[in-house]
Amino acid sequence: MLWAKIQVITTNEAIEAVSVILEKFGGKGVEIDDQTSSNLQSIKENVNNIAPNACSVTTWIPENPDLDIEKIKHEINNLTQYGLNPGKVKIYLSLEDDVDWNQEWKKHYSPINVTHDLVIIPSWQKEKYQKDPRIKIYINPGMAFGTGDHPTTILTLQALLMTFQKGDQVFDIGSGSGILSIAAAKIGAREVQASDVDESTLENAEENLRLNQVEGEVVLSIGDLLNNQKQKADLIVANILAEVHFKLIPQLKAHLNPQGRVILGGIINDKLASVIEILQDNNFVVKEKLMMKEWVTLIVEPVS
Repeated sequence: MLWAKIQVITTNEAIEAVSVILEKFGGKGVEIDDQTSSNLQSIKENVNNIAPNACSVTTWIPENPDLDIEKIKHEINNLTQYGLNPGKVKIYLSLEDDVDWNQEWKKHYSPINVTHDLVIIPSWQKEKYQKDPRIKIYINPGMAFGTGDHPTTILTLQALLMTFQKGDQVFDIGSGSGILSIAAAKIGAREVQASDVDESTLENAEENLRLNQVEGEVVLSIGDLLNNQKQKADLIVANILAEVHFKLIPQLKAHLNPQGRVILGGIINDKLASVIEILQDNNFVVKEKLMMKEWVTLIVEPVS
């Protein structure tokens, strides 16, 4: 079988949205290169008009005559209507024989040291790390976001470890691969309720829960933010785009127990002021701010 390898040059803030678009067109996994990767540096040296802070998202799609690169580019450029800047989008296409995209993942994915006592391990290296004393999160990379290699996931996990109290009831909003829910379960959550609007993430999340033997401690569901949530949480975690936080923040207080805490991840630095303004308007105060590259994660609490 011939596979179309599609590499999209875009911006850091548009990575997740571009990944969703590529999935929609049949993408089988995504590989992300930030501005420090040798692969992207090589492209910058040979192609004009690529921004210094550009990133790339690569996927493999079974080749077919209906594959329309211009439609993909059009949808990516249209991200501006959702408040995202995809930059000067460039798309590179090549055809490859018999690509095993899961093996492509394995070439680029290695254990990620989140903190001194938490590590994310790809499933195929599970046996190698059996005796590692750290908290271990096993992940089988798929199309769902949150495989641990993006700053937003790392920052949000770090914030979780800083904020979590044993026995917390946790809501994971926009749960994706389930990595935050797995971490909360492993460090002692009473229960984790994880929800996402994208049904395609459920299968990957369920597999990751089984890998980590926490499937009985995490309840997965399809849900839009907190719209259908009847319960309250001690800790609400949301690693989602800033534009979605704008809708989530007004819902938070009604779903928090006394002394409840909130972690908001996935905020590009350019949108930070807007997020903080909406937090203040809804009587929340920022207790901690974690930063990596262009990304910010906030730990917030209601004003007492």
